[in-house]
Amino acid sequence: MRLDSKHVTLSVGDGTEMRAYVSQPSTGEPHSGIIVFQEALGVNSQIRGVADRYAKLGFVAIAPDLFHRVRPGYEASVLNMDELMPLIRAMTVEGFAADAAAAHGFLTTEGGVSAGKTVAMGFCIAFLSNALGVQLTEA
Repeated sequence: MRLDSKHVTLSVGDGTEMRAYVSQPSTGEPHSGIIVFQEALGVNSQIRGVADRYAKLGFVAIAPDLFHRVRPGYEASVLNMDELMPLIRAMTVEGFAADAAAAHGFLTTEGGVSAGKTVAMGFCIAFLSNALGVQLTEA
């Protein structure tokens, strides 16, 4: 299956801008959407690969840069806790919720996905969001 993949810049509800990686099937038919929340290493080649694999399964996948407020475009391939912990500590419930809403908004507008056909998945940062009490479902 042929994919269309690109980086986009999203306006977030708190007035910031966030870069995100989008991968989707090149067919024009309706698709489901998935938000792929990064691991601590950023939206690196691993996370872009996860998004691409979901796109090959028929999803419009978006991987938002959750560190955009403190270190936009951060990518790493190894864990350096001295470098990572300030980024993780800077995350807030409000910021994460705003980022999730912006990614969901992209899926339902530019991605052409029905709001009821979206899911989210993630790695260590997603587990942190759960600990912070972020609700990712629509109210």
